[in-house]
Amino acid sequence: MNSNQLYYRTVFFIIIFGIVAYVVAHNTMEEAAVRESPFETTATITSLEKCSKNGRCIYYEYKYEGKKYKARSRTDFMFAGWCRNKNNCVGLKFKIIINKDNPKQQIVEWDKVLDDKNFINYPKD
Repeated sequence: MNSNQLYYRTVFFIIIFGIVAYVVAHNTMEEAAVRESPFETTATITSLEKCSKNGRCIYYEYKYEGKKYKARSRTDFMFAGWCRNKNNCVGLKFKIIINKDNPKQQIVEWDKVLDDKNFINYPKD
């Protein structure tokens, strides 16, 4: 391996490491902000749509102090398949925790929602 290849490989790994470190730090700080000023509310699924070449996204909305907020999260095909015969899960409600000071910041326990099907208004299978 010549010095140019080593240089480019090193720069590549430094950039990748920087991106990963930024994402982890951002998510950690956002979760800490939510935990400092938490408010539990209910979110309602508004749609389940294709959002990338091989992915699905769950779109949902929630209200805080009279204002409506919208958000989305990626989901897997297993959950999308489970939703297929259930009106694509539109209208199902689940709990989220938001930051009272910045309601766009939120924590959702996706394992409970997507894997355990832990919805407020739908009985467990």
